[in-house]
Amino acid sequence: MRVSVLMVLFLLTTLNSFSQSEDVLSKCASKIDSVTKREVYIITDTMPEFPGGVDSLMKFISYNIRWPNTGEECMGKVYISFIVETDGTLSDFKILRGICENYDNEAMRVVKMLPPFSPGKCKGMAVPVNYIIPIRFQLQ
Repeated sequence: MRVSVLMVLFLLTTLNSFSQSEDVLSKCASKIDSVTKREVYIITDTMPEFPGGVDSLMKFISYNIRWPNTGEECMGKVYISFIVETDGTLSDFKILRGICENYDNEAMRVVKMLPPFSPGKCKGMAVPVNYIIPIRFQLQ
């Protein structure tokens, strides 16, 4: 059976501003992170972006992910959350939903290897943004 590396989808994508005037209010939304007890944004005027965009992110993960050789055959999506800080670095990694421990650990290993993103911005200022990546493990 051939192994399909993975598919990466983004739950948070860049939001386009359709305003014709700079006087329009910002569409940013934030929440208090339950673990760190600090404000993080979930929607910003400019969302964080991986260097080179979505295609480059998919290539990075596909190149670095390794199918766990444990005898288990878990399939599904591992959802990993992290914060893109104001300088673009990544922090506070969490598995929101996993499928099997070894697969969860492999997805986390690769996500922790990601280089800094361009930071998210609200009203022109860099802000910490919560980002979620689902990584799919699937046999074909």
